[in-house]
Amino acid sequence: MYSELFLASTEECNDPYDSKGFYEFSGRLDYWENFVNLLVSKIVNSKVSGLQAKEIAGKISSLCPLTYDEALLLDISRLCFDVLRDFTLSQSLAACFNQILKIYKPEPSYFACFSKVDNDPLMWSHYASQHQGYSLIFKPIDGKLRQYPPLKKRSISRKTPNGLAANSNYGLPERFSFQEVIYQEEVKPLCGFHRLPVAIVGGDLPEEDRINLVTSQAEQFLHKHISWGYEQEVRVSISPGMSWIFGENIELSSLERLFYYEPTQLAGIIFGARMPKRNKDRLMEVLLYRQSQLYRSENHERIMFEFAVFNAHLSGSKREIQVEIDNMISSGQEIDRSHKDFGPAYDRWKNGWGIKFEGNKSSRIQVPE
Repeated sequence: MYSELFLASTEECNDPYDSKGFYEFSGRLDYWENFVNLLVSKIVNSKVSGLQAKEIAGKISSLCPLTYDEALLLDISRLCFDVLRDFTLSQSLAACFNQILKIYKPEPSYFACFSKVDNDPLMWSHYASQHQGYSLIFKPIDGKLRQYPPLKKRSISRKTPNGLAANSNYGLPERFSFQEVIYQEEVKPLCGFHRLPVAIVGGDLPEEDRINLVTSQAEQFLHKHISWGYEQEVRVSISPGMSWIFGENIELSSLERLFYYEPTQLAGIIFGARMPKRNKDRLMEVLLYRQSQLYRSENHERIMFEFAVFNAHLSGSKREIQVEIDNMISSGQEIDRSHKDFGPAYDRWKNGWGIKFEGNKSSRIQVPE
């Protein structure tokens, strides 16, 4: 309501698998051999023959399949020592193995969750204080939620002593895309080798396969178990990638994950069926003030929508939630259902009509769903 958008981490969610990437290493010997050769190339004055590298690769391959998390916990120093009989070199190879896996491990995703459904009893019980809370309604513009220009975050900076430069920046989107969550019963792990440097899998991946790989990796952040399907979730998210540039896997602080959305895109509210009247009155006071302030002069382009106020009711004849329009807020003024302007205002709201402001100019515009 105060235009704050907080992007949560997996650890902060009620679903411990939310936005988790599943990757698995197969026993493919040529990939493991390439990986071992990469490790050898990073150790100064290391003396490992091709046959020894292949033997080490075979020992690691025999432990597969390995999830990415299992590989991160793997200590290959003993495997290397069995072949090389050199304790120091074996320790160095093992340390390099773990370092590479940590740098290229699946990056965290941070997200805010929305829903396409407004009358599910479980949603109201779980996320709205047992029907005493409220639900906010947003209007996407071109399928996106925009950052508020005066408070826009453009990038996140880090000191990166292990990266390609001493300091690095991660660019942030001006607009967050709404993406539908994909519900599925079975997890289909992706190839762990494709997260690692290209020297391991080779750079000759056909363009179509490369696009499919990138798409599959991005979609993993949207996968949830089918048991969560009732939520009909849509989310906005960011995921700091390019760990090879930073020399480390980037995690964002709580403050770095706090954004401010364009306030005109908040276009409605649904009061819970058990919300006390005093709370509704307090919220209406805030909403009326908020909407009146949106008409103050702003330099950036924006689309103003009228604001719809709904009430949720517990049905007396069925186990369901009924959501009904109560009033509209237009130009900062409350319009109840008995007012002659209520019907036209609600029709404009339902059909996506708003007023586009560009400097001193304004025009009526329809924003598609």
